[in-house]
Amino acid sequence: MESDQKKEIEKEKGKLDHKQRKIIVNELMMELSNKNPDLYYLPTVEVAQRIWDKVSSSDSGLSKANLELVSHLSVRDIQILLGHHSDTKDHLL
Repeated sequence: MESDQKKEIEKEKGKLDHKQRKIIVNELMMELSNKNPDLYYLPTVEVAQRIWDKVSSSDSGLSKANLELVSHLSVRDIQILLGHHSDTKDHLL
């Protein structure tokens, strides 16, 4: 029984982490788009690359907790989070 509770807690934590990652990525996208209004017209992969570059830089502006949530993401992971299908259970990053 204890094992089932631990699994359920881990599952819920994973969902929360996924939602938080999506929020962080969207906030970074908004920050970048405020500096570069043409960002909207770029392919998602290029936007994801710019977000990844920001996360990877020493001046990302992210808190330690937020950085821990997104620092392991690849450009493709970020691209999925930016996509409209990123809420599917298949893509819990």
